[in-house]
Amino acid sequence: MSDLKWHFNKLLSGENPIDTVGGEFFSLEALKDEALPREFGQNSLDQVLSGKKLSLKIEIHEESKKSIADSKFLKGIYEHCSSDKSGIPRHIIPDPNKKFRYMVIEDFNTTGVIGDINFHGLIDNTNQNYFNLFRSMGMTSKDKDNTNTLGSWGMGKNMYAQVSRISTFLGYTCRKEAPQELLTGMSILKLHTVGDTDYKNTGNFGYGNSENDQLVMPVEQEDIIEEFKSEFNIIRTARNDRGLSLVIPCILDSITAEKIIQAFIKTWGLAILKDKMELHLKSDEIDVIIDKDSLLDHLNYFDENEKRKVQRSIGFLQKSIDLKDEDYFNLKFREVDRPSWNMGQLIDEEMTSEARDRLESEVAHIGFKVPLNIAYNDEDPQKGEFEVHIFRDREISNPYSIQYFRGLLLIPGVLPNKPLNKPYHSIIIVYGTLADVFAKAEGPAHYQWSDGISKFQQLNLKEGKSLLNFVRNSANRIKSHLNQSDVELDDEIAGQLLGYIVPSPGPGSSNVPVDDEVENDPPDPPTEPIPPSYSPNYSELTDGVSYRDNPDMSDDKVINKTYKLKVSYNVEEGNPHNYYTEDQFDLKKPPIRVEASGVDILISEKNNLEFMVNERDWSLKIRGFDVDAYHRELRINLS
Repeated sequence: MSDLKWHFNKLLSGENPIDTVGGEFFSLEALKDEALPREFGQNSLDQVLSGKKLSLKIEIHEESKKSIADSKFLKGIYEHCSSDKSGIPRHIIPDPNKKFRYMVIEDFNTTGVIGDINFHGLIDNTNQNYFNLFRSMGMTSKDKDNTNTLGSWGMGKNMYAQVSRISTFLGYTCRKEAPQELLTGMSILKLHTVGDTDYKNTGNFGYGNSENDQLVMPVEQEDIIEEFKSEFNIIRTARNDRGLSLVIPCILDSITAEKIIQAFIKTWGLAILKDKMELHLKSDEIDVIIDKDSLLDHLNYFDENEKRKVQRSIGFLQKSIDLKDEDYFNLKFREVDRPSWNMGQLIDEEMTSEARDRLESEVAHIGFKVPLNIAYNDEDPQKGEFEVHIFRDREISNPYSIQYFRGLLLIPGVLPNKPLNKPYHSIIIVYGTLADVFAKAEGPAHYQWSDGISKFQQLNLKEGKSLLNFVRNSANRIKSHLNQSDVELDDEIAGQLLGYIVPSPGPGSSNVPVDDEVENDPPDPPTEPIPPSYSPNYSELTDGVSYRDNPDMSDDKVINKTYKLKVSYNVEEGNPHNYYTEDQFDLKKPPIRVEASGVDILISEKNNLEFMVNERDWSLKIRGFDVDAYHRELRINLS
């Protein structure tokens, strides 16, 4: 007889102990508090019913009805998550005998979690969302073609576990197909040991046994499901009320209603304004509905400086939505393998003059529709299109004020080669066939576009890197053409005039994110080391180091500047970084702590940290080093 409990498969004798999941694989530090709202938003939008608006309901409960030890749905998980090798830091594991904070996330007007509950395989997992959400890691039915989807890696569910102090979430779904109601759960740990038994890293809640070849089956019994709904205050009541209800137990203290509201507005502003999504959020102190009509009413959750930025951003988004088709400037289509900004072949003088006048008028907004050719090595080409909106606003101070969207999803880590400069802002929206292609160029966090992503390389595009760069640099190329003082010579034109051919790398020739590269610029000649006046201010602390903004540096040398740090304990001879070991410290684990203001942490792993500056007066402190124990000072390289 199968038991209803948490089941982890045993690590078999002779089986390679490989950890394929965990925080290292899906690092969302660059997104900070925006990671969770991004994940549940995009997953639900992917499953929304045709013609319907996604409705999300989130409630944060400060105290559960039962403790972990007393809950039928959680008590079996504790022996696994409290294992020394579970991957969960010891100091955050909760007391199993105490009640806990938890979060309920419910979507409505979606399909629910569809798919055969008996499916378990690698071939043809199309529409097997149940398998992909609760039984696999790194797999998704979205991998097939990415059509009309926002996520594609199958790793997003790891985010639900990352915000839980026991790295666990439970899911209840209502759907059209049988069985119509299902309850299960997933825990994402590391390879771990309970007693004398070694276990694999993922487990499920449901019916199963200790045999590795048996699937853990979801709960279908109405009485158990009703008990679950009552214990965790699930709003969904009717069987035909389709959608997914997630319970994240023991949520981190850093998860607050205020931060969710802020992240939701910044991440999903375009979807809300297009009336594709709304959010109802409740906590002990907050009860708000965020939709198209009330979006601006909730900006009081930001500080004054951020409030002005977000309000301005929402205004730009609304203008881009309101622009009528007849008011767009339509650039010419060129059926070439390698797209380039040869403006003479894309826009005539009359359109150039009209666009320039409109941008400099009181309207201060122009929109372009840019068609392009998507050329493959082994398939027929496809035609894609994207929008470029450029705004003039004297309050814009960030020279890189550009927002990139794939469909409704903001891709926050994309940067152009060169600044748009003040006082301009741009919104670039990739959609349709081109969006399907660009989705393959995003990593698990959907943070930026890179030609080094394996899924993008597998498309076998003739000019994949140039395609990404063409879109990425579209705003400053168009604006430079309109502002004659900024006009630059296009590579293709330069080749024609000077008699050389710009070399074209093959598909996937580079594994470096395109956001770190300069399109077709010749290498700079060797330069002298950067003078101290062009470096961040540095100071030593008793237990670490501090970097902060250098007021002598201009805005364009500070905003969106990315720095890389490598930290080690110094040695008398040789390169100290070669002598670093993880038992000395890990930058993302206690007692080391990173205190940052005005920067985004992009990478924090072992002795490496990468961060990007997003505002003036920024600061970064890395503390917690035991210099006395190692009897030597820190050695830090900043680049």
